[in-house]
Formats: sequence, C-alpha cells, structure tokens
Amino acid sequence: MLLRNAMLARRSVREMTPAPLRSVLALVGWVTVARAVRVADPLGRTRRVPPSAGALHPVEVVVVAGGRRTPVLLRVDPLSARVQVLSERRPGPAARLLTRLPQLLPRARGTALVLLADRARTAAFYHRPDSLLWRDAGALLASLQLAAGSLGLVACPTGLLGQEVADGLFPGSDRVVAAGSLVVGLSGRETRSAEAAGRAQPKAVS
Repeated sequence: MLLRNAMLARRSVREMTPAPLRSVLALVGWVTVARAVRVADPLGRTRRVPPSAGALHPVEVVVVAGGRRTPVLLRVDPLSARVQVLSERRPGPAARLLTRLPQLLPRARGTALVLLADRARTAAFYHRPDSLLWRDAGALLASLQLAAGSLGLVACPTGLLGQEVADGLFPGSDRVVAAGSLVVGLSGRETRSAEAAGRAQPKAVS
C-alpha cells in the first residue's frame, strides 16, 4: 500500500481477531529495526522508520503475547532483528494488563504492544528529556498504526500506558517509564463478513 493510501485509510479499529504472532512481530520489526547505525558512536544512534530526538530511539516495543494466565513478553532487537524473550523480575503485572484491556476494548481480541521509554538514554544527550520521550513515543505509536494498515493488520491505541509491563520487567525503577500501548490484530468485521458469506453459500441437495 502506498504511504498516501495508508494515511488516508488509517483508522482505530476496536473490533478485531488475533493475528498470527509472526505477523505482529514482523510489524514491530519493520518499524523498529535500525536501517543504519552510526559508526563509533558512544550513544549508539541509529536511523529507523519513526523520527526520534537526536536519533536516540529510547522507546522500545514489548509484545505481550499469550493468554492472561501465562503472558509471554517479547522484544525485537533493533540491531540484530532477532526476537528475544523477556523475563519478568516480578511476575504478575503483565497479566493484570491483559485483564484490563478487555474492559476498555471488549471486542479487540488482538495482541497488546506496550511502549517502554528509557529516560536515561535521552537524558544523556538532552537536559530536559521528558517532553522528548513523549514526542518519540507518539511518533512510534503513529508509525506502528500506519504500518499495521500497510501490512494488512488493524490497530487501536488503548489509552493505557502499560505501566504493568514496566513494573514487571523493571520493578522499582524510575528510569524506564511506560509510554503507551495499542492492540494489533485482524479486522473482526472482515472475519464476520467472510463467515456470513460462507453461511450464505447454497447447500448441496442430494
């Protein structure tokens, strides 16, 4: 899909079915994997799809896969493009996030993506990092939603920061802050239309 068409077609879709995990990870990788790396740079600056203050890209995407009882936290490494499994230091908070999401979006049965921002990374280059962190998080969230449409997925920002995931991975830390979340999946309306079309097919008469 052309960029212009993706921008005009962008919608926050609140009714969806689960997408294959590989499709969700492909979306995250397409948006967050570095396209170029600055050589011999102590700050490790990179060029990626979303804009970022100072090319620092301090906001990571955590994929919350699996069910509410046993969620699995995944990350796509921006340099190697490999999928990494993350371990909660304090188990439980991520499961609470998956419990809260259906209360806000009862028909969005997709995969949650949580944005976690590293304040120290931006503070190493800027004196007042907080506003830049939020700007970067917004740019990343918008890039994910636009890319989702281009890849045949739908997405909806949730209004939840996703602090539960930050608490599970970095308990007691004020360096990593939750900066937003969204749910990604397949269009539920298209699925219902396909099911209805299947039911409308004439039955064979013997």
